[in-house]
Amino acid sequence: MAVRQPPVIWAQRESFLFVTIEIDDVKIEDLTADSSKLHF
Repeated sequence: MAVRQPPVIWAQRESFLFVTIEIDDVKIEDLTADSSKLHF
């Protein structure tokens, strides 16, 4: 089975990074973010 990659949209400003990840039909029990990774 091929790995599907969700659409990702990002916008960067001087002090901020905005990231939108479109995932459907997913229940996220645990979400952890650090300076370089997003785990769920």
